[in-house]
Amino acid sequence: MHTLLSKSFREAAGDYRHLLEKGYPEKSVHKLVGDRYALSGTQRTMLYRGIATPGEARKRREKLLAGSIPEKARLFIDALNVMLTIGSYLNGNTVYLSADGLLRDASEIHGKAFRRDLLERSARILASHIKKLPGPSLVFVIDAPSTQSTYVRNILENTFMGMHQETDVLLVPSADAYLKKMRDGILCTSDSRLIDAAILPVLDLARACLEYHYETDWLDLDTLFPE
Repeated sequence: MHTLLSKSFREAAGDYRHLLEKGYPEKSVHKLVGDRYALSGTQRTMLYRGIATPGEARKRREKLLAGSIPEKARLFIDALNVMLTIGSYLNGNTVYLSADGLLRDASEIHGKAFRRDLLERSARILASHIKKLPGPSLVFVIDAPSTQSTYVRNILENTFMGMHQETDVLLVPSADAYLKKMRDGILCTSDSRLIDAAILPVLDLARACLEYHYETDWLDLDTLFPE
């Protein structure tokens, strides 16, 4: 058992999920359980981003794309979410499978400045994997208020320039609001709130890219709840 999945974390995860099922406020429960079991910062992030009620987890799993990507599909990519997850793995941060089956990181870097070399490497890994797919068109969506939105747009435009896929890179006031409105295509994100609200089927693109390029052995939080 990985040290992060200690006995105290396993007990904390059980209490956390139980209290969420009872309808207690998520943030209050998170602090209460984290303090009760003296969890580390990484473990608290794993708890918050990685544990869901059985009902929530089931609904998200049901939205995951079944089978391979259809030929010439349109991929709507939550650019910062996907790139930061890949970048966290490249940086050696904790990356794990959440209870709903989606790959997430425990780095707490979302919304903050991130090393540009890691963003560039993330884009190259994305491109290397996507060019193997059956000709999808790509729509990268980026939050314009992000501290690195313009730089990320430039990275993506330069990286995907000349590839056979049709590619658009959009800066929008709210990536979530934009992506929730899409009705035709495939959504690429691991953002739980976005997945809950979205209509499109979901592809965990960061996980697909990393598993394509590397020998991965993920921490799997779903194993904490053998049902």
